[in-house]
Amino acid sequence: MGNLGDWPDAPALLGRQIRLEPLRAEHAQEMAPLLDDPDLHVFIGGRPASPAELQQRYRRQAAGRSADDVQRWLNWIVRRLDDGRAIGTVQATVADEAGDLTAAVAWVVATPIRGSDTPARPRK
Repeated sequence: MGNLGDWPDAPALLGRQIRLEPLRAEHAQEMAPLLDDPDLHVFIGGRPASPAELQQRYRRQAAGRSADDVQRWLNWIVRRLDDGRAIGTVQATVADEAGDLTAAVAWVVATPIRGSDTPARPRK
């Protein structure tokens, strides 16, 4: 397989109802209030991050690769098309495992968007 370091950065992507915008550290100010929900973190782990902590995390993630260059990170902010409002994040972690490219995909959608009647619960 090709060198993961040669992969391009996460592109902007457009769907029928959402747009994926490449993640930047500046998104932290907008995203921190959406992710400041202890119930959300029951499922995703950790605790709500402060805007400064989230900005540091986004800065690392926006680099697009692990420090050892073994993983390629593609990170996006999810926005609704109708009003441009941020509603969550998506990440794909790509790795070359013995010549096979693998990807792990994760996403987080803010509780108010999911609906407060569907609490986040950890998988068993």
